[in-house]
Amino acid sequence: MLKWTRSLQPGWYFQLVLFFSFLWVPAFAQQSLDSFQETQSTVQLLIDRAYPFLEKLYHNFHSHPELSFYEKETSARLARELKNIGFDVSTQIGGYGVVGLMKNGRGPTIMIRTDMDALPITEETGLSYASRIRTKDEQGRDVGVMHACGHGIV
Repeated sequence: MLKWTRSLQPGWYFQLVLFFSFLWVPAFAQQSLDSFQETQSTVQLLIDRAYPFLEKLYHNFHSHPELSFYEKETSARLARELKNIGFDVSTQIGGYGVVGLMKNGRGPTIMIRTDMDALPITEETGLSYASRIRTKDEQGRDVGVMHACGHGIV
């Protein structure tokens, strides 16, 4: 079991850390049990290297939420980040949906699904990266917007 050196936050951040960590798993799949410790250390090093960037990305997503069916900037950023690490990216799937495909040879297929939409709720968490976004809902009411689905709350 990996020894986590930081307290991980739920939601986008945790999913991204796991996702990017698993990108390297096929390279280690053929190794013997004797090299498990070395593999474990390598994966931990990859997580440690990615952590600062992914934490910043998580804070950006959290502080700039968009309501369902209006995730224009969120999907554009996610598509850009996936392209930057080598994914073939398709956008505008059913609206602002994003699909990233990485082919790296034979091996298991890993699929991850995540939500990107926020709820019409004013954030009162006090976090330094809390959402301060306000918008009009479909009824024209002024509402706060935050990621409050439970998987993004710290």
